[in-house]
Amino acid sequence: MLYPQSNPYRQVTDLAGFWELRFDPEGQGDQAGWANGFEGGRPVAVPASWNDQFEDWRDYLGQVWYQTRFSLPWGYDTARQSISLRFNSVNYIAEVWLNGVRLGQHEGGHLPFEFEVTPHVLPEGNLLVVRVEGELKPDRVPPGNVPLDPRFTFANQSYPPASFDFFPFCGIQRPVLLVAVPNEAIADLTVTTEISGRAGLVRVKVNRFAGDAAIARVSLRGTSVSAETNVVNEAEVMLTVPEAALWSPDSPNLYDLTVELACNSATLDRYSLPIGIRTIRVEGDALLLNGRPIYLKGFGRHEDFP
Repeated sequence: MLYPQSNPYRQVTDLAGFWELRFDPEGQGDQAGWANGFEGGRPVAVPASWNDQFEDWRDYLGQVWYQTRFSLPWGYDTARQSISLRFNSVNYIAEVWLNGVRLGQHEGGHLPFEFEVTPHVLPEGNLLVVRVEGELKPDRVPPGNVPLDPRFTFANQSYPPASFDFFPFCGIQRPVLLVAVPNEAIADLTVTTEISGRAGLVRVKVNRFAGDAAIARVSLRGTSVSAETNVVNEAEVMLTVPEAALWSPDSPNLYDLTVELACNSATLDRYSLPIGIRTIRVEGDALLLNGRPIYLKGFGRHEDFP
C-alpha cells in the first residue's frame, strides 16, 4: 500500500476538520441506525483523540460514532480513477460506512487502512460514518483487563489500571484522506539496495493493477541512471549508481527515485519516493550498517511525550 501523494496523476484531499461525534456507552447506535447518520452530535476535531477534547469523557474507552459530510473535489473522476478512503490511524476498532454502505472494519490503532469507494461515492453530499470502540481487552495491543502483577505498584495508582505505562488514547488519531489514482495505477513499489565496491545497486520491483501491457520507467533524479521494463502485473529492474553516496546517520544522503508507467507514449501514472543506498545486516552480536558496526542508543517510545 503506497503512501498517498499528489502529482499530475494522483490526488489527495485531507478530510481533517470538525466532524460530529456521539458517545454510545449503551451500544444503542446499531439498532437506532446511526450508520445512516445521527442527530445530537458534538463538534470534534479530526484527527485527534476524544480523550483530549472532552473533559467529561476523558477516561471513556468505549464506543463512539463519528460523522462528516464531503463532496468530491474538482478533478476527481470516478470513470477514469480509483477513489479510496484512507485512515492513517484509528484506535482501536473502526467500522466504516459511506452513504449507508458498510465498507468494512479494521482492528488495531497502529497501522493505516483503506477502502476502495469508487462505486459508492457521490459528486456531493457524501455522508461518512465511523464507529470507534477502544475497550481494553486481553487480546488487544496493549492488553487490558488482565490480572496485574503486584510488583507493578504504579498500575493500581493510574487510570486505567494496567501493566503498561501510557494512556490508551482513542479515536481517529491520524489523518483521513480521500485518494484518487488512475485506474491503471502503480499498485506498489519495493526497493532494496546493495553495495558493490563503490557502486550502489538499487533493485526496484513494480506492481500494478490489472491492465494492458505497459512500460515502467525508473530513474534517479539528478543523475543519468535509469532503466525501463515491460510490465503487466509485476516487473523488476536494477539500477547501478557509480560512486554512490551512501546513507548513514552521519551522512543521510538520499536519492529521489521516480517510477513512471507509460503506454503508447502516454504517461499513465507516476510515483516518487526518497531512497537511501545502504546495507544492514547482523553479524554475531553486532549490527552492521554499510559493513561497519553501529550502536543504536534509543528511540521515541510514546507519541504523547516524545
